[in-house]
Formats: sequence, C-alpha cells, structure tokens
Amino acid sequence: LFNRAGLSANLPLDLDRARRYGRPLSVVLLDLDHFKAVNDEFGHLVGDQVLVEFANLIRATVRQVDAIYRWGGEEFLIVCPETPPEQVRNLTERILDGVRKHRFPTQRTMTVSAGIANLGAGDTMTSLLQRADAIFIDELRATHATERDAAAGLCSDKDVGKSWYDLTSQAFAVFLPV
Repeated sequence: LFNRAGLSANLPLDLDRARRYGRPLSVVLLDLDHFKAVNDEFGHLVGDQVLVEFANLIRATVRQVDAIYRWGGEEFLIVCPETPPEQVRNLTERILDGVRKHRFPTQRTMTVSAGIANLGAGDTMTSLLQRADAIFIDELRATHATERDAAAGLCSDKDVGKSWYDLTSQAFAVFLPV
C-alpha cells in the first residue's frame, strides 16, 4: 500500500498519462463504517487487524495496474487507470460485497462507504479527489439518515442496500446497512 505522499507523487503522472492518451481513469474512496466503535469495543490491536484484512480484501479484488493508497485512518483510495465508469462501479460493488461476506476479527459484519469519481476534461488532482470525497460524504450522510430512519421505523428494508449511479455527475455511492 502507498501512503498519501505516494499518492501525491503518483497520481499526477496517472492523470497526465490518461489525458495524453485519451483514456479513462477513476478513483474510489473507501471507508470502513463505524470503525471507531471497533477500536473502542475491541481495542486498537483488533482494529489494526481489521484494517490489514480490509486492505488484503481490496488487494485481492483490484487489478495489478490499480494502485491502493492509505488515505487516512480507516479510509483507502484506489486509483484505477483504464477504467470507465461502469467497470469501476462493478469493482467497487465486488469490494463492498467481499467486505460484507468477510468474517473480521470482531466476528461482526462490517460495511463500507464508497465514493467514486471519474476523470473529467478539466480535472486536477485536487478536483478529482474532492469530487470523490464529496460523493463519499454525501453517502455517509444518507447512510446515517437511512439508519436513523430504519431505527425509527421510517423506512423499509427495501431502502437499505440501495445504490445509485449517475454518469452525468460521474459519481457513485452505495448505501449499506450496519
């Protein structure tokens, strides 16, 4: 895994390459939901094991040409060169499904929030990452609102697990139960 310094060194080159050859490039921001509760309940050693297993799940799902970065805390960023929107959506769904099915050291089902951005004509490194982050934050708000509504009986099971994809805004989010 690369860190943020690696991202700062590598992503501008990836963006230049994608623009030069007119090829797609996508980024995926992933965050383990409610990770603070894992550390609080099970301790930081178990939390570290969860992060290692999460990183290994990501590694096992992405292609060799994709780069994985530790964005911070329990957040990871994947840079997917040569990956159009539909393919990055499928990749993200495979990661999310793998996490839901995996038995982490907590013996609880973990879920992940995700934000995707696809390289646009005028994008800089900053604008691409900001768009993925904004989608991710919108998803977190919606997910937590869905959880609150479900707890209050304000939404049905059909509202949980929904996803939306909008090629116009080049953004993707998945809403998952906790």
